[in-house]
Amino acid sequence: TLIIEPGVKDEFMTKFGEPFIPISDSEALSELEDLVSKIEAKDEIIFRANHGSNAYTIKGTFPQDKQSMLEKISWMKGHPEAARPEGLRGF
Repeated sequence: TLIIEPGVKDEFMTKFGEPFIPISDSEALSELEDLVSKIEAKDEIIFRANHGSNAYTIKGTFPQDKQSMLEKISWMKGHPEAARPEGLRGF
């Protein structure tokens, strides 16, 4: 998820060169679901998607937590009220 700090927003928008449309929380969850579903690990991999700027927090260790992470993502898709409020997202 891209976070544009107010101090660089104008410069970013100018250099980006086309309309920048941030993804929605539901789109971010779909991307996260796609990523988690495609990770195939034989050895342990610690996975974290818990940055303060994220709407939702997912964490676990592959391969053993893969299914529970996917189940949590599925639950979160049906419960948008569980998202971190936008005013509390940041660094």
